[in-house]
Amino acid sequence: MIVQASNIHEGGGLVLLKELLPELCKSAQVTLFVDARFLSNNKISMQNTANLNVVSVNPTIICRLKSEFQMYFLSKHNPEATVFCFGNLPPLLPIKNRVLLYFHTVLYFKPFLLTKKRFFLKIKHLIERAWLTWGLTSVKEVIVQSSFVKESFEREFGFSNITVFPFTPTTSVDDNTSPQSSTDKNIDFVYLAAGTAHKNHDNLIKAWNLLAHEQIFPTLHLTIDSRYSKILSAIEASKNSHKTNIINHGMIPHNQAMVLYKKAKAIIFPSICESFGLPLLEAKSLDIPILASELDYVRDLVDPIESFDPNSSKSIARAVKRFLTIRDNKNQVRTVAELTSYLKN
Repeated sequence: MIVQASNIHEGGGLVLLKELLPELCKSAQVTLFVDARFLSNNKISMQNTANLNVVSVNPTIICRLKSEFQMYFLSKHNPEATVFCFGNLPPLLPIKNRVLLYFHTVLYFKPFLLTKKRFFLKIKHLIERAWLTWGLTSVKEVIVQSSFVKESFEREFGFSNITVFPFTPTTSVDDNTSPQSSTDKNIDFVYLAAGTAHKNHDNLIKAWNLLAHEQIFPTLHLTIDSRYSKILSAIEASKNSHKTNIINHGMIPHNQAMVLYKKAKAIIFPSICESFGLPLLEAKSLDIPILASELDYVRDLVDPIESFDPNSSKSIARAVKRFLTIRDNKNQVRTVAELTSYLKN
């Protein structure tokens, strides 16, 4: 088997690929094309994985194109090998082998393609969408994580051989890290996500500002790394101006994320779009209450204890107050007679 994962190095893709590789190697000789960042910082140990040949691909355009040619010639010399594209993009060059594409993003769909993001990312995603459209001619089957993605993919790319096959990691944190009682739940809310635009940190931080204006200061734990300077600045401004209780951990490995989950009273998930929403399933498996966007991708997986409009910081704040059993002040509805009396005065 030839596995193309040249752009996998963080997030849910990293977690799933780490889980998948040992299983693939049990039954096949695997050549893995993978982002060099995936191999760095001990994100995965290849020493104990038999039947695995690793090709490290530096995150540059030239190196990525070089890996496509390497994969093309390798598949040509191994016509019986299955080519499994795990990084959302099919082969750039025409391949006659059995090619399977595991597609686990929504960022190439038109409703999300030009959402608020950096100009470079818009161009990058437009180019990758063109790559996806071009390379589908080599793909025998597309595998996705949800019915929402299946329907969207078929509608936008006219490709019908699509299978819904979500899977989740089976590994977990050592049981010794699990809280033994409710007193160990010393975190109010966690949202462990990168700072990409669709993760919607802007509205979440604004919601915490609104809560602080009402003298409500729940803790919120985030994982924003240095690439997202605007969000980091918004966090600092929120803490300084509104005295919000926001704690940012930066990028952390999955096992540390699971520790934070187990200490949390709830997770909050305001993402505007997801192909799967792995943190939702992780929270569900740990019996952690979920506050999430009222969107299809959420309801495909879980039933949140509270839901909200992710485009409204006020709606997010109100959901937090409902969870904390804090009464929300409503506008008093008056009668016509009362309005008449008010006008006379």
